[in-house]
Amino acid sequence: MFENEKREVIKAGISLDRYELIALSGGNVSVRMENGNILVTPSGIIYEEMVEDDILVVDIEGNILEGTKKVSVDTDALLYIFKNRLDINAVVHTHQPYA
Repeated sequence: MFENEKREVIKAGISLDRYELIALSGGNVSVRMENGNILVTPSGIIYEEMVEDDILVVDIEGNILEGTKKVSVDTDALLYIFKNRLDINAVVHTHQPYA
């Protein structure tokens, strides 16, 4: 489910790494889909090594609908944003080494 979108999430994560906005697997990328489900990057996997099956699909309550990896520790905060800001459809959370 959402294979093209998952590839785009991974590409966004790789770009974050290349522009040195993250270190290793720090931070995450999440996207709200049209059906309300959320794609979220897993915890602890380097973006360059990530594949589509690593991206989790969760519902707005945080229940994992697809995927076997550990969800990001920031998932509750991400879901809070998606629940309370219907105008936001993507969140990029970085751990910038120079901030």
